[in-house]
Amino acid sequence: MNDPVIFITGGNGEIGCEVVSSILKQTNNKILIATTPDKIARKKLNDRVEEIAFDATNRSSVDNVIKKISSLPILYFIQLHGNSKINDTLGSQTINSLMYHHNINIFSTTVIISALLNNMKSKNFGRILFMNTSSSEHGGGVDSFGYGMSKHSISFLVKHIAKYYSKYDIICNCVSPGLIDTNFHSKVMGRTTKQMHERSSLVRLQRYGDVSEVSNLIMFLTFNNDFITGQNIKIDGGDFI
Repeated sequence: MNDPVIFITGGNGEIGCEVVSSILKQTNNKILIATTPDKIARKKLNDRVEEIAFDATNRSSVDNVIKKISSLPILYFIQLHGNSKINDTLGSQTINSLMYHHNINIFSTTVIISALLNNMKSKNFGRILFMNTSSSEHGGGVDSFGYGMSKHSISFLVKHIAKYYSKYDIICNCVSPGLIDTNFHSKVMGRTTKQMHERSSLVRLQRYGDVSEVSNLIMFLTFNNDFITGQNIKIDGGDFI
């Protein structure tokens, strides 16, 4: 059998780049990264890394990714793609806004994992890691209704896979980061340095988390874990207890 391929969606964000770097250092496996078209034409990371364009809101793009992964011996899947567009409240949401969030965060993910499970079952082995958010289990922010709903669906998917596919030695978990030190807070949320400091002071450990801490958890659960499954593990400094 060919060496298993590690498949990552959304591997070009700050957390994703840290994960890819760790995989390259700690394994000899090839990596396939599905990412948005605007991030494809970068310098080649490594001879072991291949990139494919992926737009989770576009059916033909998702189908193209499925065609690609169906031909590869993928036994590891790390889902890091997601949507950070947080702008709808309960009452202001529309069908289109709900579909937008769900297409990115759950529908495309479900279709992709469905295509991967048959190969994992045939090999009696699979490791699956999803990215969630620590706020999804606590009602989220007032302006993140659609986003929170779609992310909460990840928790159900994780438990379903763990419950019905564990007999094939397929392990599935999700990681839910809280306040992590990335450009999301300044560029997407528009927080100033002062606002970021004030928000971090509310975290019980009194700081933002580092991308390396999230990456270390992802690496453990995906490559060094044989007994934890069906879990949503928060890494948020005790922010949501």
